[in-house]
Formats: sequence, C-alpha cells, structure tokens
Amino acid sequence: MDIEGTTITTNAMGCQFAIGNQIIAAKTDYVLVLRGNQGKFHDDIKLFLDTQLKSCFTSLAHMMFKSVDGEHGRIEQRTVWLTTNIDWLIESHSRWISVKAITVVDSTRQEKVNMKPKKNDITSAVMKIKQLNS
Repeated sequence: MDIEGTTITTNAMGCQFAIGNQIIAAKTDYVLVLRGNQGKFHDDIKLFLDTQLKSCFTSLAHMMFKSVDGEHGRIEQRTVWLTTNIDWLIESHSRWISVKAITVVDSTRQEKVNMKPKKNDITSAVMKIKQLNS
C-alpha cells in the first residue's frame, strides 16, 4: 500500500509509539488520539494541557483555530490549540521521539431546540506527529 505523503489517523487503540514510528518510516504523517491507555505519557500530557487551557496558552507559543458549525439540530463551537513546545515531554518519554506537536480540542455544543449550552468535557488530547523531515 502506498501511503507516502498522506496523513494516517487512528483512535486510542492505535496510539502506540511503535505504530507512530512505522508511519514516520513510511514518510507520512499521523494524528493519534491519546487516552489513558498510555499511562504516565497520557497523564503528563493531560496535566500540561489542562494547565495551559486554564490560561488559554498565554505563556506558550502555540497556534489556535476556532470553528462554529450548525448542523444536525445543534450548534457546535470548537477551539483547537496546538503546540510544538514539547521538549520536556520527549525528555521524559524518549520512546515517543517522533512526536512533534500535541493538540487539544475544546468543544461546546448547544441544542437548537432549547439553545441551552451543554459543555463537553475534554476527555482526550489529540497528538499530532509530523514527518521528521517536514
């Protein structure tokens, strides 16, 4: 299968450093969903992102994207933060050397029927790993 130059996505089950390294070796990028199945790696990222979210990433170089979608009887607002300031993470978790950035998505959903906000809990960090040569 020719996957060079594509972006591979996977859920938490596929979030394994060995899988990430294989994808990078195939000269492609990937986005992995990180959940508790990665133990301390997950805990460290979650603590970091929770801390940064409280301050809206004001003390850290980052990119931010906001979107609003109104489909399927609801309005959903998403804010995405991405940072490449993760040397601290690689120092503590060296087998994840191919990680180039981490991202968190915060979303709020309002049902159009009653327009009462329903805040979705942030339950995961999404980790984006770029090709080593990009």
